[in-house]
Amino acid sequence: MWTEERVSIQIDAALARYPVGVTHTEPRLTVIARGAAAGTAATTLMSAVLEVGQRMTSSWRQPPTLIVRTALAGGPAHKLAGEDVLAIMAHLGYGTSCGALFALLSRRGLRPSPAVGVGYGLLLWLISYAAWVPAMRAIPLPQHDCPGRQSTLIGAHVVYGVVLATTLRRLRRRSWT
Repeated sequence: MWTEERVSIQIDAALARYPVGVTHTEPRLTVIARGAAAGTAATTLMSAVLEVGQRMTSSWRQPPTLIVRTALAGGPAHKLAGEDVLAIMAHLGYGTSCGALFALLSRRGLRPSPAVGVGYGLLLWLISYAAWVPAMRAIPLPQHDCPGRQSTLIGAHVVYGVVLATTLRRLRRRSWT
């Protein structure tokens, strides 16, 4: 059975494999909660960028909707009842989780500067849109995708990274003073 203590031990063991030097000793759940909050804020602003980009470039569907359709209905062309709500929940969940991971990584010495956040956001774009999202056939690889969607996604991931790092840094400052 997985208990909080056992999960904590597993996280410590995984993080110990990559020692960079702890910059501040906070309880792990506090770090995760701050990262999740920063990830939620970053995902919210990123979603606004996606919406504006979609309206400015063409009539393509946003990837979270296509991912939900593919995962639950077998393909991006198969509409689902309530897919907009499911897509919002899935996107927020993914962005929140990635924020928690960023907070754990930055706890180990990676400072949450806007530049590091941009790098992290672009890494998420690369892992997602050049790897697992096309592999599940939700959208094509970037070079075969709709004009405008990939540039919008890249810009949105840059916004995600900047907001994530800035929000996390502010949340940490608030607790250390």
